[in-house]
Amino acid sequence: MRAGAWAAVVFALFSGSALADRVTLSAKIGDFSVSGDLRSFDGAYYRLLTDQGPVTLRAEAVDCVGMECPAAGETTGFRIAVAHDLADVLVPALVRAFAAAQGFSTDVEGAGPEVVFRLSRQGAQSGAFPIALRIMSASEAFADLAAQASDLAIIDRSISDAELAFMRDAGLGDLAQARQERLLALDGLAVAVSPQRSETDVSLEALSQALSKSDPQWSDLGGMDPSPLAVTLRAQGEDLPRLIELLGSVSAPVEYRVDANAVAQSLRSDPTRFGIVPASALGIARGLRLVEPCGLGHAPTSASLAMGRYPWVMPIKSYQPDIRPPRELREFMGFLSTDRAARVIERAGFARPSLTTVSDDLPERVLAGLRLVAPSELARFQALVARLSSARQIGLSIPVRTETGPMRGVQRLALQELARAVQTGQVSAEQILLVASGQDPATARLYAQDVLEQLFVLVAEPAADLQSIQIETHGALLPVACQGAPWADWMNARVDVWMLPNSTETPLPEN
Repeated sequence: MRAGAWAAVVFALFSGSALADRVTLSAKIGDFSVSGDLRSFDGAYYRLLTDQGPVTLRAEAVDCVGMECPAAGETTGFRIAVAHDLADVLVPALVRAFAAAQGFSTDVEGAGPEVVFRLSRQGAQSGAFPIALRIMSASEAFADLAAQASDLAIIDRSISDAELAFMRDAGLGDLAQARQERLLALDGLAVAVSPQRSETDVSLEALSQALSKSDPQWSDLGGMDPSPLAVTLRAQGEDLPRLIELLGSVSAPVEYRVDANAVAQSLRSDPTRFGIVPASALGIARGLRLVEPCGLGHAPTSASLAMGRYPWVMPIKSYQPDIRPPRELREFMGFLSTDRAARVIERAGFARPSLTTVSDDLPERVLAGLRLVAPSELARFQALVARLSSARQIGLSIPVRTETGPMRGVQRLALQELARAVQTGQVSAEQILLVASGQDPATARLYAQDVLEQLFVLVAEPAADLQSIQIETHGALLPVACQGAPWADWMNARVDVWMLPNSTETPLPEN
């Protein structure tokens, strides 16, 4: 979105119902006073949006006058701008789990574009506060942050360069920095069909060609079915621009349903339909495996999403402006880093890096690697495959080229999970095998060594013998994406984590 368009959206938010009644803060000593829209009060600080800009004042130094002033013992809580489908299950579940962890009960008010969770403790005279979910598109969420109508955004994509520049120019900081952008989970755009259909795979090449037509048929995707191919998308998502970005163009007729659940239901009732929905919302629909020209395939499973093995990834991220957050929001952000929050996220159908053993795709990758291996490297390649065949792959894959793009933040989250597992004794360092991939073995080894150095920083326990972690490299011989694919750079440059069966394993000889 261009800067002028952003400014128009923000102006609309400022001039409309987003602004509450004004209050006046008057100094208890002296004749200073300031009036504005009360944005937050957390018991210690008032934050006002005045005609001259935002102002933060200590509560003990001022008196508040106005209809919007909090009553004794009350605070204003915080507001979250939430992408549409995330407001159905994920974010409400996180709010309820946060409330339960803090000993609060919750009452829910409202529906539609704003839902308010009121948190309170039975019998307590203070401590009650609201959490408002403002439901909108991802683009609108950044406008909401810019207008300071919300304190946090939780959306299903990364911030764009244009949005990043706009937020920075608005004085709200660099939202791509780790303390302002947080990866919560991973989802992906799935090609969905009715469970009544027989298809399990779809060629990305055939899909691109079919959707570039104005009257595509199912036979364009392979097979003999001459039925028209009806494309169905979410009306409230941003899926069509994503699809155009991934496939190049979409000329096929598109029909819309209100949300992902409605898309899935339409597939069930009409098998000629073809849907694009988040993998987390497939429900009764079946997600097709995306097959690249070199034969490598990608199924929209939790494991493939968590490990960066799915090209159409959708990161679930929170964005927080660089302004002082209310105390309750700081506590909520702390809760999002807990195991309890991770369990809520996974139960809601979203993926996260984890220690869970995954069904490895080694045979398929070996077949792709055999096309690339030179005769002089064959013996070592065979030995590596034999070693991995006796090990156990877990759902931790650490991408290394993530400065930009959809996987930004995954490296940090995966490393934190691995470091915590070592610190708590869930895994022994001598069991860990880091298998690094890159354009060549030397580059891959640098990737693995960088991961090891970051682990040394994260693991505070001196007793953790990280020196016993072993490293294997194979360059580009076990790819997870076809060379030349738009996503090959960030999918193939990675460090996978495998668990050795015992401590007697020895590394393969160096080339």
